[in-house]
Amino acid sequence: SQMLAHIQQPIMVALGDTKPKQNMFAKLLGGVLRRKYVNREPFTKNLPTASSFVVSDERNFEHEKQDAIQYIERLSALDRSTISGRKHPIFGNLSAEEWDMLLVKHLEHHLRQFGV
Repeated sequence: SQMLAHIQQPIMVALGDTKPKQNMFAKLLGGVLRRKYVNREPFTKNLPTASSFVVSDERNFEHEKQDAIQYIERLSALDRSTISGRKHPIFGNLSAEEWDMLLVKHLEHHLRQFGV
């Protein structure tokens, strides 16, 4: 249930539902990290998580599952130009293509993590 709540966080940022602030570390190293992670290579295990994306409280699995499905459906139906230029808390402003790549990689990473 925590993973399902977690995967919603970057989708909510891409949709503009939340706007986390960039910290000084992200402002300084965001560009370097962007080149390293916003690409076609799968995420490796044990990558650090943006503090705004951490979910540590208990959640209801069915509720989080339905919310995750709704966010993914909303994102899928969206005109891509809507998310172009939205700010990621670590990588800064991303194009629609970069958001797509990053969100797909993030979802795949956690689905593989749980054998889905």
